[in-house]
Amino acid sequence: MEYHRPKSFAEALPLLSKFGDSATVIAGGTDLIVDMKFRGFRPSCLININSVKDLSYVKENGEGLKIGALTSIQALKKNELLQKEYTGIADAARQFASLQIRNLATVGGNLVRSSPCGEMAPPLITLDATVIIASEKKEREVELVDFFLGPGQNVLEADELLREIRLQPLPARTGSSYWRLSYRDVLDLAIVGVGSRVTLDTDNRVTKARVALGAVAPKPIRAEKTEALLKGQLLDENLIAEAGKMASQEATPISDQRSSADYRTNMTAVLTRRSLRSAAAAAAK
Repeated sequence: MEYHRPKSFAEALPLLSKFGDSATVIAGGTDLIVDMKFRGFRPSCLININSVKDLSYVKENGEGLKIGALTSIQALKKNELLQKEYTGIADAARQFASLQIRNLATVGGNLVRSSPCGEMAPPLITLDATVIIASEKKEREVELVDFFLGPGQNVLEADELLREIRLQPLPARTGSSYWRLSYRDVLDLAIVGVGSRVTLDTDNRVTKARVALGAVAPKPIRAEKTEALLKGQLLDENLIAEAGKMASQEATPISDQRSSADYRTNMTAVLTRRSLRSAAAAAAK
């Protein structure tokens, strides 16, 4: 196996151009090492980018928020700006695995893994996140909701790396939240994950809504019918109950060893209600 450890993003891109499909990129390694150790995966070329320091940051300016792809989940959890303004991201980071894994796992790695139950996708989708994807020849921007193609599949080409996540500035009276269900509080995969984001006017009517679902479809999805139901309406308990029911109808879960499809569907409604209440409370602060 060939092994390369670039020190900068500029050093990493030519390696991907050279090795293409034969290259496997490792950052935190919290999933890849498991694949190599227990599932027999043997890459022919491993490119370790965890020493690329110019990809770890959380920056805010007049254009919004920028998060480097190699920012650790623990750094997101501890970031005061996220805790105050982008609470859905902080919620997801707080519920992510364990302290040891949060210190290693990166936000970009979690997205590139493209697991249907990945923690970071739903709250970022509710914030209309885009991702910056770069190769040696070009750079492109993709809406995060369109980044995922299916379980373990995304739009990255063999010579591309995810460089950055971008969020637009949030309007006043905007709140976001992420709720998940798992059998254990730590070191467990989400059975259902729901992210919500609402912007409210002074009469508590919804001017903008986003609801994103994880672990209940082949990829993280927006619940667009639920969003349409919420828009322009007074966000009270009756509307929240209707939204939960609608979100459960937009879910298309499977039954597996961790849960039945029926249970996932029912819990989608429950977590949507909880997530919307939390997002509304954050918006009202």
